[in-house]
Amino acid sequence: MPDTGPSVTTPTTIDGDASRGPATIGTRTLIAGVVIPAICLLVIVATIGRDAFGSRVALPIWADFMRRTAQRLPARAFEPPGDMRSEDLCHISYLRPVEGCPTYTEYFKEGDDIPSRLCTIHQGNIKQRVQRAVQGIFGAIGKGLKGIFKR
Repeated sequence: MPDTGPSVTTPTTIDGDASRGPATIGTRTLIAGVVIPAICLLVIVATIGRDAFGSRVALPIWADFMRRTAQRLPARAFEPPGDMRSEDLCHISYLRPVEGCPTYTEYFKEGDDIPSRLCTIHQGNIKQRVQRAVQGIFGAIGKGLKGIFKR
């Protein structure tokens, strides 16, 4: 899978806790963080005001660095660890895809819960619709039996 570019996250914003600040992190092949220390946040809040979110403060710094770095470092294919299992999932429902689902590849380690149900958002073909109906019937029977034995 090719590295498709930056994956931005702004995990913290100014929420009254001066010990946390705006931050952004890198791509699949490069980690580059921008963390603005609390003392700087006090100046930023005083200058910009309560709208000093990560997207307005840390993101421009990070984006400039990533843009310059991307020109110097070629993109590489993502290599998951050998003990990971890849599964295609529906990009909308995060369940097993049916015909017509936009898909993406998710990686699971041993012990992870891998979705077993088919996507209920997209129609799928006739065989997949029947399979979903059967899953629903057996799921309802299983819940009923579970309820009986709980008593």
